[in-house]
Amino acid sequence: RVISDMNSGRGPDVLGLCEIENLDVLKLLVQHLAGTGRKYEIVHEDSPSYRGIDCALLYDSKVVKLDRSRIHRVEKFATRDIVEARFTSGDHSFFVFVNHWPSRRNPESDRMTVAAILRQRVDELLKNDPKVDFAILGDLNDTPTNASVSKGLRTWGNPDELRPGVLFNSMWKLHQDSNAGTYVYQNKWDVLDHIILSPGMLDDDGVSWVRDSSQVVKADYQMFVPNSATSIPRPSRSYLGPRFFGNGYSDHLPVECRLRVHSR
Repeated sequence: RVISDMNSGRGPDVLGLCEIENLDVLKLLVQHLAGTGRKYEIVHEDSPSYRGIDCALLYDSKVVKLDRSRIHRVEKFATRDIVEARFTSGDHSFFVFVNHWPSRRNPESDRMTVAAILRQRVDELLKNDPKVDFAILGDLNDTPTNASVSKGLRTWGNPDELRPGVLFNSMWKLHQDSNAGTYVYQNKWDVLDHIILSPGMLDDDGVSWVRDSSQVVKADYQMFVPNSATSIPRPSRSYLGPRFFGNGYSDHLPVECRLRVHSR
């Protein structure tokens, strides 16, 4: 329901997914999304995560063409892979990375390790083409100001103040709002889910980010309202430890943005 309601009820053109159990689940999801009229194809590979959960991509093959994909493994320890895909829309190509970094129960150094692997790939792309278009998506389990995101990935929140090689974190504005976010912890909103863009996404050439289009996907039905005056509403989760809530969705809110493909 949430995915179908995105993009004004049309569903997304490209969708990054975290906490996917296996390929069969993705195939079932594509079947359930058939009512959107989309022709979703899958990018996925089993990761070595000891919890058995992966990252994946769905894309509408009527809108974008998959040129190639690859998986970036974190050899130091078993965690979710980083999924990379290169797409073409019109005459222009762009990359999408889907991430689910180690949880906040793990030391910050684990997330710094994953950030370094992704940043190494980012540097390769930028060295080859400083105007390359790419978007980094996912649950990084850190906020825009935490070291793994701000220093490990080298990101900043003002698109008009980017130094060479620095990426734009489009969730910065949301992070500055104490009454908003993507996840509630200890009765406080945090921004753990990100849309991070290359400098090339901020120009008027190729594929570009539509300014101020990054936002949370938040409908009333996705929210749980505690029966307590001191507890804030939060995303309605489907699991709390071993307990299953049949009317739940996720403990995170999705994030979305719009991209514009320029004509030559």
